[in-house]
Amino acid sequence: MTSDKLFLAIAMLLIAAGFGYAYVTSPTTVTIAIGPADSQDGQLFQAFGQQLKAQRVALRLKVKSMPDAEAAAQLLDRGEADLAVVRPDISTPANGLTVALLREAAVIIVAPEGVLPDLGALTGKAIGVGIGHPSDPEVINDIVRHIELDVAAVTVTPMPRDDILTALKENRIQAAAIIAPPTSRTAALFVRTVAVAFDGKLDIIGVDRPETLVQNSPTLSAVTIPAALWGVRPKRPAEDVKTVGVGYRLMAHKDLDRSTVALLTESLFQMRTRLAMSASSANQMRAPEMDSASTATTAVLPNHPGAVDYFQRETQSVMDRYGDWIYLGVFFGSGLISAGAAMQQRFQRRGREKIDDVLDRLIAILAEARSAEQPGRLDELSTEIDGLLSRAVDHARERGSGARATAALVLALDGARTAIGDRRRALSVQQDAGGRRDGAPRLVTIT
Repeated sequence: MTSDKLFLAIAMLLIAAGFGYAYVTSPTTVTIAIGPADSQDGQLFQAFGQQLKAQRVALRLKVKSMPDAEAAAQLLDRGEADLAVVRPDISTPANGLTVALLREAAVIIVAPEGVLPDLGALTGKAIGVGIGHPSDPEVINDIVRHIELDVAAVTVTPMPRDDILTALKENRIQAAAIIAPPTSRTAALFVRTVAVAFDGKLDIIGVDRPETLVQNSPTLSAVTIPAALWGVRPKRPAEDVKTVGVGYRLMAHKDLDRSTVALLTESLFQMRTRLAMSASSANQMRAPEMDSASTATTAVLPNHPGAVDYFQRETQSVMDRYGDWIYLGVFFGSGLISAGAAMQQRFQRRGREKIDDVLDRLIAILAEARSAEQPGRLDELSTEIDGLLSRAVDHARERGSGARATAALVLALDGARTAIGDRRRALSVQQDAGGRRDGAPRLVTIT
């Protein structure tokens, strides 16, 4: 291997290493499906994408707008998005793993005081459901079935939230429900508006033993509304109210890289304060349920291992994850370099041996030429020198030769040719002298 080829190989390795470093350190782009884009979640992740870029985190977010949460979940399930904001009671992607709970919306049920002492009294009555999503009435039906009422005997009436108050006053419905985060402005305004309309005489109705319902429907969750959340004088509610909730989850595709999810989760929660300035829903984010590392990834709605790494402070660095491969690469790489150097030395030694063989033969030819007795032998030696010269030139073209080797070859070639020329002249003189002694006629050339 010539020095030029070795230099080219090293240069190619350095270029490949440069491209590899650029690839490893360049930001990773992930796609998130959100439906719709103008929702709270859309505002949150638009702000999150801007913060990732502003803080120079090695992560970029591409938002895909979908009609609703169900369409976003389907996009994640098809592998056309890396992340999605999902409401599991509507659609749970088979390929999705939970990263974070973005917010939890509770079923808030109210009725004029004394009209509905508990949900067991719903038989023969109507409950209006303020629509936030088309699937909201089905959650109420789940509650009705949970308290063992005949679904056909309870009228669940979907309606715009603005129409609820009028329907209550006209007694078209005897109770009203919405599904919203308890701490949200929507929930507080709903309870306050109904309370004012009925002179503060309002019952906030809970769900009996919601934990049992959650065991049968794991896409739902048990929620406790704390006392006095919506007012202190009077306390509203007067005491803690247990109910059922639905969660909006950030889910990642199961094949999304673990370290990427860990970085995304870390950035999302560390930037919470900044994000809340643009999207107040950031304050409602929390870690998903995880009693231990084993249950975290084997639950009915399992968590992504990358999120588990962050929440349990087990985030793996690049060396943690790829250290063994890096060490193996260094080990085998150094072995390959050593083998390459040994091969180069071997080629150089073989090249020197070839040059030494030519030099040795030229020196031998020089000695043979001095003692040759026949011109024909000198012709053979001259032809052999031409062959040796050809070999030396071919070697120089293929592998190059050092200055010393080249100088030695030139001297040896000149010496051998000079010796052959001297010997030719000496033999010619001997032949001329012998011819005159024998009385042989001489051939004279007239010019």
